[in-house]
Amino acid sequence: MRANLTSVHVVRLDTGDEVISTLSSRLRELGVKGAAIMGIGGVSRARVGVFDPSAGKYREREVEGFHEVVSLMGNASVREDGSTFLHLHVSLASESGSVAGHLLEAVVEPTLEVFVFSLDSEIKRTLKTPYGFVALDV
Repeated sequence: MRANLTSVHVVRLDTGDEVISTLSSRLRELGVKGAAIMGIGGVSRARVGVFDPSAGKYREREVEGFHEVVSLMGNASVREDGSTFLHLHVSLASESGSVAGHLLEAVVEPTLEVFVFSLDSEIKRTLKTPYGFVALDV
């Protein structure tokens, strides 16, 4: 699949915003149906997972207290039902250490600055995998 960059949207999330739901909502408002995403900022808590292919699920870890979002990156696509799907990975750091993996949930503190590189093509996510998740159709 080939897609061209059409625009870059700068989105700021504020204290108390839940990252996945708030960013999904903003992308729907902007009409984004395919994008690359990157961002930095901070969170007060998060749930991060690392996928275990043999179990077909994420091994989850919850972090509490302020963590710097060293890197947020991923993509936005569209599910079969037309809803926005965010596939985001994150690297978080605090004075006590760091954690990285698939972002399952997070609450912003004090801000999260996100750059959304919007594409001219709808990116669909309907390919069912033997691992139990739905992959990009490319």
